[in-house]
Formats: sequence, structure tokens, C-alpha cells
Amino acid sequence: MPDDPYPPTKDNTVRNVLLTLTAIVSLSFCYYFLVVLPRESRARLEFDQLKYEEEKTAKQVAKDEAEKAKSDNFMAVAACEEEAETTYWSYIKLNQISSRPGEKKGETIYVAPQHIWERAASEKKDHLAECHRDNK
Repeated sequence: MPDDPYPPTKDNTVRNVLLTLTAIVSLSFCYYFLVVLPRESRARLEFDQLKYEEEKTAKQVAKDEAEKAKSDNFMAVAACEEEAETTYWSYIKLNQISSRPGEKKGETIYVAPQHIWERAASEKKDHLAECHRDNK
């Protein structure tokens, strides 16, 4: 066997061990920066996107519920106001002295004492106040 131009020595063994360790550390850094870090960033981005979508959905649901509540409140107030108007005219019709047809088709003119009109107006006002108080 020919003589080895680089016979194994203690220095060569140490150098080989150091080169191997350096290669392992370098490969570890490369693996971390090329594989682990991008995967982690992608997972964080997906989580943030999911969180954003959930927050957006929650805001939309809250907005829809607020609009529905507002619409329901508006409808309740409108129905209550219509009921107050009906009550007003019912009171007038029940306590009238006389009535006659008006100038317009379907119109009726009611004649009643002033205190009947005032009482009907007062009841209507109280009913409307109750409507607005209950539906705030």
C-alpha cells in the first residue's frame, strides 16, 4: 500500500470533528430558515386570517342584530302610534253628539263637546308617550 500523503494524525481527527460539527450546525440553521420558519409564518398567517374572518363575521352579525332591533323597534312604535290614533277616533265616535258626511268621499265629520276632544287628545298623547317610553 502506498504511503498516505496525509497520514491520520490527531490534528486531522480534530479538524474532521470540527468540520462535521460545523456542517451539522450550518445544516441546522439552513433547515430552520428554509423549512421551519416559513412553515411557522404560514401557520401564523392562516391563524391571523381565520381570526380576522371570525371578527368580521362577528361584527356583521352584531350590525345585523342592531339593524333588526332598530327595525323591530320602528315597527313597534309605528304600530303603537296607529293604535293610539285608532283609540283616539274610537273615543270620539263613542262620545259624539252627531256626525255628518264630509266633502271628501268616505270622510265623516264628528260633532262632540270640547271636553270630549280634549280627553281623546290627552289619552292619545299618553298612549304615544307610553309607546315611545316602552320602545326606546
